[in-house]
Amino acid sequence: MKSTHPIVVFLSTVLLFSGAAMAEESAEAKSASASKTSLSGHIVTVGHYRNDSDFDRTERFDDLDGQSDAQIATFFAPRLTIEAGQGIDVVYELELGWNAWSRNDPGAPNQFLPAGDSGLALRHKQAYAQWESETAAVKVGYQHYRDPTGLFLNHHTGLVAAQWHFGKTSVSAVGGQLPDSTYEGVSIREDNFATDSFVGGIGARHDFGDMQYELMGYAVLDERSLERPLKLFTGILAINNKRGSLECWLQGVGQTGTWENSGVGGGDQSIGAWAAQVGMKQDLGRVSWRLNFFSLSGDDAFDGNDLAGNFLGSGKNNSHTVFMTEDETRDRYDNLDERLGSTWGPFSTNRAGLMVVELALGAKVLEGWDARLVGAYGQALEADNALGEELVGTEVALLQRFALGDRASVFLNGFVFAPGAAASAAINDIDRAATETLYGVATGMHAQF
Repeated sequence: MKSTHPIVVFLSTVLLFSGAAMAEESAEAKSASASKTSLSGHIVTVGHYRNDSDFDRTERFDDLDGQSDAQIATFFAPRLTIEAGQGIDVVYELELGWNAWSRNDPGAPNQFLPAGDSGLALRHKQAYAQWESETAAVKVGYQHYRDPTGLFLNHHTGLVAAQWHFGKTSVSAVGGQLPDSTYEGVSIREDNFATDSFVGGIGARHDFGDMQYELMGYAVLDERSLERPLKLFTGILAINNKRGSLECWLQGVGQTGTWENSGVGGGDQSIGAWAAQVGMKQDLGRVSWRLNFFSLSGDDAFDGNDLAGNFLGSGKNNSHTVFMTEDETRDRYDNLDERLGSTWGPFSTNRAGLMVVELALGAKVLEGWDARLVGAYGQALEADNALGEELVGTEVALLQRFALGDRASVFLNGFVFAPGAAASAAINDIDRAATETLYGVATGMHAQF
């Protein structure tokens, strides 16, 4: 029996609930607790080109496709919200993408055995239920969670998140499982908690005039690697201040804990890492400016000794660069800060550490035309882990948005990156010392509904 495509199931669900809602609205005696269904989301098509994927122009013998990096892809992310009444909402969000025009077809109607996978790539991003009252809220299911800084946890994962409000003070707690790479099975007879990754946290937020203080503590038990459990404790302090058009933020993250049997000779490693982010921005009508600085600690020159100093984080930050850090127009998972390091499960880490300072100037050039010039400088904190080099590089980017209305726009972004030797040491495939300039452009359309 042929299975039903998930897209058909989703659209059928939307039509079913929309029809039910319209029928109830037309009834003379409508119940106050009747469900209400809404559909929202966005669609974006991005075309990008880069002259290379690293900073080395050496021709590769086995790479006949050339060194440039270019692609056009479409992403569609609908979100279904069902207001069930009595403070209960059910949310389901999926994403159709990564759908590159050169690879994915919408069903291969005239291809018997296409070279690539037919159909649109589908990812279920969120599926959760939440209950909210005037003094409390709880959200249960697969959801997006972000810590007060976004530097440590900024993931889609299975969680129970709760919050209680006491005037200007609120208390929050969270607990769940992080995605892990140790596959046990789906059957209840095959799966257990033996090699999973757990996270729990508790914290508080207080509003004091224009200031907002947030303090959170998290504990992670990661046993994905057999007989090498990672016990990680992370403390976060975030201070935000908004006075008029000026907004400032100051964020600090500290990590401690133990990674058992992970060192040379099977010894334990103590965790001692940190991250910091500070910045400010101001909107002055037709012009605006923004300054942001973040830093992630690195490890010492001796890998596997009794101390691990490299920060374990989300790979996300407040920077608006499009190559050195994540491109907010669309994350293509190829930003430099993540490529400089590696991953451990859901965490990004870099033994060389990283510091990025950025200045952005924006202007409303014409009605519906916004432009922003971003300049950033990056540096490795531990040169011993970057072949003795410190300079990561300098990026200059021009970001432009042309509004087509309240819910649609066209963007045209370009950047130039002058790499340093620390970036070349980690990224280049052949010549680790080459520092050829990298440049690129991205354009496309973004629409919301």
